[in-house]
Amino acid sequence: MTSPRDDTRVVVAGERAPEFSLPAHPRGPIALADFRGTRIVVLVFYFWDEGPGSVRDLRALDEARPEFRRAGAEVLAVSTDTLASHAHLADRHAITVPLLADVDRVVGRAYGAVRGDRYRADRLTVVIDRDGFVRDVSGNRPDVEELLALVRALAQ
Repeated sequence: MTSPRDDTRVVVAGERAPEFSLPAHPRGPIALADFRGTRIVVLVFYFWDEGPGSVRDLRALDEARPEFRRAGAEVLAVSTDTLASHAHLADRHAITVPLLADVDRVVGRAYGAVRGDRYRADRLTVVIDRDGFVRDVSGNRPDVEELLALVRALAQ
């Protein structure tokens, strides 16, 4: 699948999710492999730490984080911002969802969230099952209820 905006390849349901390991706030590096066999991963790429839409989406995901965890999933949020920027965002808005720093844009490009030579990621939500396969991809704002329903269905 390609981005509707250009020919950037976006991951598709059914393929193996690209592996990654990124620095994260508040707890050291996080790798996709950390969750293999144990948790579903909801990987949310967002534009930037200070964007009002990004903050709103992250707060909604953070509020629902306990429900995601009960359903067997971990929410990970990724942007091209630095760890220092993530720490400021988390402190300012009381966000506890892990914030991953993709400053080199390698992961964003692998998933299709970063297009061409752009610095910022586009909005992209990827649901990855326990076996490491992409199960759902959306370029829309993350819809917590839809994501929870999908996670619950995958967890069965």
